[in-house]
Amino acid sequence: MTANTSAKPPIPTYVTIVAAVVALVLIVGAHQFGRWLGTPQEPDETPALTAPEAPAQIGDYALGQTQEPTSAPGTSTLVTRGNYTDGTDRLVLLLMRPQQDLERFLADGGVTDVQRVQSSGEPSPDDASAVAQGAMVLCGKSTDSGFAACGRLVDDTGQLLYAATDVPAEELAALLGQLPG
Repeated sequence: MTANTSAKPPIPTYVTIVAAVVALVLIVGAHQFGRWLGTPQEPDETPALTAPEAPAQIGDYALGQTQEPTSAPGTSTLVTRGNYTDGTDRLVLLLMRPQQDLERFLADGGVTDVQRVQSSGEPSPDDASAVAQGAMVLCGKSTDSGFAACGRLVDDTGQLLYAATDVPAEELAALLGQLPG
């Protein structure tokens, strides 16, 4: 009877060390990769939205009273309101930022029967670039007072001018054209 002498030779020490180092590198690498995947990304810094400012004067109308800029409830929209008078007539200016849609801005502001009003120096209604530059003025009637109200968009700011006395829409449109952009 012969004894089975096919015993496995021992694993060399350097192979054992290399296998242990490779296993350790894989474990540490997997841990670091998992931490990298699980770390929330830093949000891009967006510039803080600043509230629009009511000018001290619009044509012959001087700013009488202004409210501190506020945020519209439930939104990030900033609102500034100013009351103006020329001694006889009164106007209310409402500035909202950001705004993208003029017709919706006017509807949300309580302006009905909206139509385009051509003020002096304003481009023709066929000029498509005029809309993009904020030159288009839409006017209608305020649901609160029944007097004229006109609005326009300049960049991302909605400008809405309400008459608190009987001021014609054409005059409001011309005054809107004097507001800084």
